[in-house]
Amino acid sequence: MTDYGYTSWENNLYTAENLKKYKNLLAEFAGFCQEKNINLIVALTPNTYHKTFREKFDKVIPLLEENQIAYIDLYPEVYEKLNAYSFQELRANPANGHPGNLVTQVYADKVFSELTRRDLLRQ
Repeated sequence: MTDYGYTSWENNLYTAENLKKYKNLLAEFAGFCQEKNINLIVALTPNTYHKTFREKFDKVIPLLEENQIAYIDLYPEVYEKLNAYSFQELRANPANGHPGNLVTQVYADKVFSELTRRDLLRQ
């Protein structure tokens, strides 16, 4: 395997060494938000329902929990609502692998629902 390209870059984000740094950064960020009385919630947003997103989120979730950071894991919702679609159909466009309209609609609906349920929306 080469050490360049998007896949290599992304894989390096999830190494044990980098996750340790991320945990420390999350602790600092959570402390700042608590000090400033800022509600903090993280949304984990998979591009598709591909299993690699579940694997990556499973590495990050314990770090959020250890730092008492609330989160919304959107993988189950994306899987449930969109697993009948091909990965290609979920892309922004054929040349852009970012989430397209179908995925972002699931994000919006679920995040709004969770923020409402957790009473985090202010009028």
